[in-house]
Amino acid sequence: MIHRYAGPVTLSGQVFETLGREIVAGTRPAGCVLRIEDLQHEFGFSRTVIRDALSTLASLRLVNTRRRIGVTVEPPSAWNVFAPDVVRWRLSSDGGAEQIRSLIHLRSAIEPVAASLAARQASTEVSSQLIQLSLEMRGHAEAADLDAFLVCDLQFHSLILHSCGNEMFRALNDPIAEALRARHVQNLMPSRPRDIPVLLHMLVAAAINSGDAPAAESAMRQIVAEVQSVVSPGAAAGGSAGAPRG
Repeated sequence: MIHRYAGPVTLSGQVFETLGREIVAGTRPAGCVLRIEDLQHEFGFSRTVIRDALSTLASLRLVNTRRRIGVTVEPPSAWNVFAPDVVRWRLSSDGGAEQIRSLIHLRSAIEPVAASLAARQASTEVSSQLIQLSLEMRGHAEAADLDAFLVCDLQFHSLILHSCGNEMFRALNDPIAEALRARHVQNLMPSRPRDIPVLLHMLVAAAINSGDAPAAESAMRQIVAEVQSVVSPGAAAGGSAGAPRG
C-alpha cells in the first residue's frame, strides 16, 4: 500500500501533522484558540517548534492570527482545499466521502479537457511516454501489482496535466494525484485493476499520439466515470466511502 505521507521527520512536522488532522476532523473546531504555551505543554516541544508548525498551518489557511485573540482555527470555508495535506486529512476524516465526491467532480471537470488539449499539442516524446506508461499499467494489472500500477497511473495523469498547455490545470496536479491515491489508501481498488480502465488509458495515449482530441477527451471522461462507478455510488453522492472492493 502506497501512502504519500511517510510520517513527520521533524518535531514541527509532528505538531503540524497532529494539529492538521485534528482541525480537519473537527476535534479542534473553528474558533478554537491555539495558545502556544498550551501547545508547548501538550507536545513537550519548544516555542520555536510550535510556532513553525502553526506557521505552516497558517499557510494552508487552517489557522489565522487574530489581534488580541491569538492563533485561531479557521472554518472549513477558509481552508485551502486544493492543498494535498488538506485533501489527505479530509480523506482520512469522517468527511472522507464528501472529499472523494469533490475529487471525482474535479477530475471530471478538468482531466477530459486536459486530455483534449494534450492531443492538440503534446510532443512526440510525451506521446511516446504515455503509450509506454499505458503498456506498463497493463502489465502491472495482469500481475495484480497495485503499487506499481499506482506509480504508473500517477505518472500518466500528471504527464497529461503538465503537457496540456494550461498552467492552471497543471497547478491541479497535486489534488488530482491525491484523488488517484485515495482509492489505494482507502482500499477502494479491486484486488486486480479492471480490464476496461486499463484499455481506456491505452486509448487516451493512442488518441493523444494521433492528435485525436475528441477521442482523447471521450476516453478520459470514461476513465473518470469508471472511477465513480467503482467508488460506491454512495460516496460519489455524499454517502459512505466504504465501497466494496469489486
